[in-house]
Amino acid sequence: MGDSIHLSTADLAALAFFLVVWVLHTLA
Repeated sequence: MGDSIHLSTADLAALAFFLVVWVLHTLA
């Protein structure tokens, strides 16, 4: 990964999408 935590717009979008999918699968 990176040496520091600096999220770009694409990283935030991918992370948000992953979290939404994970929550839906967990609650389903």
